Amino acid sequence: MKKTVRLLVCCLTAAVLTIMCQVICFADADLDINKLGSITVEMRDPYTDKPVSGGTLTIYKVADIAFVNGELTYIFTDEFLSSGLDISDPEAPKLPFQLSEYVDINHCIGSTTAIGSDGNAVWGNMYTGLYLVRQFGPANGYYPIDSFLVTLPLCIGGEYIYDVNATPKMELLKTPPPPTTDYPDPEKPTEHGDGERDDSEDDMWEENEYVGETASNQEPSKPSDAIMIALGVSLVALAVIASVVLAVKKRRDGCEKTGE
Repeated sequence: MKKTVRLLVCCLTAAVLTIMCQVICFADADLDINKLGSITVEMRDPYTDKPVSGGTLTIYKVADIAFVNGELTYIFTDEFLSSGLDISDPEAPKLPFQLSEYVDINHCIGSTTAIGSDGNAVWGNMYTGLYLVRQFGPANGYYPIDSFLVTLPLCIGGEYIYDVNATPKMELLKTPPPPTTDYPDPEKPTEHGDGERDDSEDDMWEENEYVGETASNQEPSKPSDAIMIALGVSLVALAVIASVVLAVKKRRDGCEKTGE
């Protein structure tokens, strides 16, 4: 039983490899290294997926495509010949950054194009080869995208695509907060945690402090007319009472002298 399973696995593996080799050979046979193509870079917002216009992109041709001993090979252009980098695997993660560093040191010249209102930067009439895409001038509110490589043509499923589209990852300078649908009830006071105070309460306290300070700085008001009149009447009444008391006392003293 085990031998049968192993035999089946070996047969399937051989069949798959045979099909892959046929596809690769068929694709290489259909490759036209002299055919012109295009590269389109689509700039999209990472949260809304809407086109992002503004800014520029610069592209550099790193290598040409050629057949060497019947195998497809990348050959450095004259400008990158002295880089000494291994470009046999364009998908190597460090390769775009190594090539970018080489560009900066050697002041390589690329082709710069503006990003249109549709969020696209397009290069037409491009020869086959390996290209480096960089961004020096990002759109407002975004970081520059990471450098990346584009192969022209692009092989997908054994078929070569000469009009290549690429969508790099964009990053906002500031990540927007997630949308919310929770709104406070306008008929109810807003609740706060311990140690928190509503801004309206702060305004109320400031207003009360201002009113108190204003009141304390005002001069004391003068007595009203009614109070002055009442005070005068009281003084007159006291004077009359005092006069009556004095008169009664004098009369009593006179009567006592007469009786003697």
